[in-house]
Parts: sequence; structure tokens; C-alpha cells
Amino acid sequence: GTQSLSASAFDNAVTNGSMLYVLEKEGRKLHCINASTHEYQEGCDTTAVDRLIGASSKEIYALSKQGTLLVSTDNCLSWAEESLDNDAELLPAQNISCTVHTLRTNQNMERIELIGSVPGRANAVVWMKVVDRDVPGAGQWMLVSNGTATGNAHVLPASQAQSVLAYDDQDLAFGYNDEGGLGDILLSSDGGINWMTDEAYVWPADAAGQGVIAAAVDNNNYLWMVLGGTGQVWRCRLNRLGWDVK
Repeated sequence: GTQSLSASAFDNAVTNGSMLYVLEKEGRKLHCINASTHEYQEGCDTTAVDRLIGASSKEIYALSKQGTLLVSTDNCLSWAEESLDNDAELLPAQNISCTVHTLRTNQNMERIELIGSVPGRANAVVWMKVVDRDVPGAGQWMLVSNGTATGNAHVLPASQAQSVLAYDDQDLAFGYNDEGGLGDILLSSDGGINWMTDEAYVWPADAAGQGVIAAAVDNNNYLWMVLGGTGQVWRCRLNRLGWDVK
């Protein structure tokens, strides 16, 4: 039958292939829905999960109630704790984005990035790991950026990391400037280490928003941005990504 979701459910949802996973924290219920068949998957485990934060092609990621990073390789039926090369206190806690890039040198390998903010740090934290699609659940997360500007003038300000997505083999970050207006769209082409502007990505003059910025990419390489506060919806695409490569 028809299932209703709470107003905050959008902040606890991830997709993995044709599956949609939505965790409702109020009732500790994890909705596992096949978007192709509209059928519910039974047996999804929420015992240790506090928040869903992302997914690659073979793994689903969550934060535990103890603040550790969890991974599921069986569509949320079970969870295991991930290996980190640094303190779990530096895992993102707010405005968390997950980007996935297939490696150019090996089409069976994916680079996963977790990007978000940590209370008390002015800049976003970035974690990364490489996943072999044939061996899901392996690999260690590495801290790429710890939320400080030490030694790097091109870090990602936390305010400008409201939403980050993978596009054209880069990471695009959307957010706000110090005055509260839409900030420059920032790009990283080196796995979240350096973030720069690019004249190809500029907000329209009359774009305005506040609060949440939702961004997504569709199958035709269009970028969609929904701006909180005003409800504006913008769409764009790099021209060269609209052509079929023969």
C-alpha cells in the first residue's frame, strides 16, 4: 500500500542502483524500495544506524549512533564498521554529500568521497577511499582535508558545501558566501584537495536562495539545482556533454 514519509526524511535518503533507502529517525524505520518494481525489501537493519549518508555502486554508507562510519554490501540487511586512517570525530556531521567517480585507469574501481562540515571548523572535511567493485566492503578511508586551511589556500569553505555532486569527472560544490548570498560554484578535479572557480559554472544573475540547496544530475547530463527559501529550480548542462561520442 501507500507509504507516507516524514518531512525530514529527505535528509536521510540514498539510492543504490534501482533501490531507494529512506531512514525515518522518529520511528527507526528504514524504507527499502525498489524504484523499478515499487516493491518493498524486507529485513533492512537499523539497529546501529543513525543516519544514511551515501552509496557507491556496491556499498551503502551510514553513520552509527556512536559516530563511527558503517558500510553495507547487502542492501542494508547488515552493517560493518569501516576502517579509517584518522579520528572518527572528523567524519562529516552536517551537509553531508557523497560523490562517486569511476577511475579512468581502471573501470572496475571507484573513488568515493564523503564531504561535509564538522562543528567548530570553518572549512569542509573530505574523506576518500577506493573501492574495487569485485571486492566490496574492503579498503580504508583516508582523510583528505581536515577542515582547516593549514597549508592549502584552496580549501572548501563549509558554507559553500551545502551540496556537492560528481559532474564531468569533477566535484561541484554549491553553497553560500559570507554575506548569505549564493557563493561561487567551486570545482575540485583532484579528489577534494583543491577547490577553484571556473567560468563555465556561474549562477544566473537572478538566482537566489537560503538554507538547503538540493542538486542532482540526470541521465542526460543536466544539472538540476533547487534553492531553499525561494523554491527556484535551475537547470544547466555543459554543451559538450550533450553530444553523443562516436
